[in-house]
Amino acid sequence: MDPVPVVDAARAVGAWARTRPGIPQSIRGKITRAVGAWARAWPGRGAALLLLALVWLLVAGASRPCQAAGEAVVRGGTVTFPPFEVNIDDGGKIGRLRLAFEVLFSDEQGAKIAASGQVREDLLLFFRDKTAAQLLAPRGRDALRAQLLQLLNASIGGPKAIRLYFLEYLVIKAERP
Repeated sequence: MDPVPVVDAARAVGAWARTRPGIPQSIRGKITRAVGAWARAWPGRGAALLLLALVWLLVAGASRPCQAAGEAVVRGGTVTFPPFEVNIDDGGKIGRLRLAFEVLFSDEQGAKIAASGQVREDLLLFFRDKTAAQLLAPRGRDALRAQLLQLLNASIGGPKAIRLYFLEYLVIKAERP
């Protein structure tokens, strides 16, 4: 068997491993290096190598739960809310707000509560009354930060949210004819 297709297969397995969200980056790198080394050392065992690599990827990926797209991520006392878009009023037309932010909590328990689906629903309901003019005002971002902290504290039942950092803040105005 020609070693070139085996090395190509090893690269393909490595590329596939890099796109798996449930496999940690450190393990993805190890998989890629191990498959490449095996392919160079034993060029005649391509099919067995590919099968072994795929089984290893599936087992390594199944051992850790994957984070669903769009879910808040909790790390210690911090919650990162991924980007989401909501419709906002723009003078009778529909504009869009694209927002992502990270919130620092006084304790880990508050962060875990804030990552719940109920809090996300509260956030979406909060934004339905916002207008593009409010969000684009000179102090609109600061006012929104204070209102979000107040909403989060009300949703989790205590003053545990202490700081909010915007990761993405984009107001898309409605197109005018």
